[in-house]
Amino acid sequence: MVVRDVHSEYLHGVRGDFGPHWLAITWSLAVEEQFYLFVPLLIYFLPRRALVYILIFAILAAPLLRFVSPGISRIC
Repeated sequence: MVVRDVHSEYLHGVRGDFGPHWLAITWSLAVEEQFYLFVPLLIYFLPRRALVYILIFAILAAPLLRFVSPGISRIC
């Protein structure tokens, strides 16, 4: 269910169409849902050294992905 939500919201972002204006908030909620589901699992299951590398990679990759992803500039 979660993967489907994020996938469909990403496609909406690429097209620049979120349907009715009042549903636009669902994109942000889908991203937030992913964060709250997977980050605690990463923290719990990964060794500390691997966790540090993964979090640093995610922090550095986020602006790059935002720059190269189509349609993202239309969302914000």
